[in-house]
Amino acid sequence: MQHVGIAVAVGAVLLGLLVAVAIAVTPDDDGGGPDKRGAAAPPRSTTAAPSAPAGSAAPKPSPTITAPVVRWRGMVLLAGPRSRRDLDAKPPRLSERDGEPDIRGAWLRPAVEADSDAQVALMRPRSEPSAIQCRDAAAAEGSDEVKVDEDDVVCVSTGAGRVARLTIVDAHSTTTSPIVRARVVIWDMPATGQ
Repeated sequence: MQHVGIAVAVGAVLLGLLVAVAIAVTPDDDGGGPDKRGAAAPPRSTTAAPSAPAGSAAPKPSPTITAPVVRWRGMVLLAGPRSRRDLDAKPPRLSERDGEPDIRGAWLRPAVEADSDAQVALMRPRSEPSAIQCRDAAAAEGSDEVKVDEDDVVCVSTGAGRVARLTIVDAHSTTTSPIVRARVVIWDMPATGQ
């Protein structure tokens, strides 16, 4: 009987120790008041950065352009004056909205005409001017229209400040309208400098 009493006493002591350990390692549930042992919990920091809502990513800042970046390259067709192209769209698209198109074809001859606030400049045939050279040529020598032949190069400054280089691969007239087909590179330009 004495063994049973000792076993019960040892069991009670062990149970008490387990309960005490469980209370000691259980985190505080109420967030800052005294813990279950009666000691004050350390204050929580109020300088932590707010976290993004669950399931959403924090917005990434857009990179600053420090040099011209190719935005798009491909072929563009101008089939007469109704082929008004917005070079600021990606890819360039036909547009009839006022102030949106940058270039268009001509009525009577193969030409590239500036539209809206754009400027066009004819460069040396078969040349490959850089974005900076094209921008500078359009600013210094830009006009509203340039007559083109195959292998001509046209620089364009768009209404939104982009720069395009058109290398003419086909320029001829049909019975209905002049056709100009060009290989085009369009650049996003740095906001300042260059």
